[in-house]
Amino acid sequence: MAFLAYCLQVTLKAKLRTLASGTTPRLLVREHDARMVGYGSMLLESFVAIMAMVAAACLPPGQFFAINSKQTLEWISSQGFPVTAAEMAPGR
Repeated sequence: MAFLAYCLQVTLKAKLRTLASGTTPRLLVREHDARMVGYGSMLLESFVAIMAMVAAACLPPGQFFAINSKQTLEWISSQGFPVTAAEMAPGR
């Protein structure tokens, strides 16, 4: 009977690995840890979002608009956001 229980456990574990293939199920040793892993993930994600907003706010408006739009630099400058090709050159 113990052997059958072991076989069932191994089979279910293999099936669950294919169903829950993300990183969170692999981080959990016990089900009790799920809340802490979820909370930590949300904190880290909010930190990344705040840092992205800070980085975007540090850019001059013309450069921010040029990075996030498909318009030409001339069109962006004509709209009141002065930006030059030298400012947009990589490695500056």
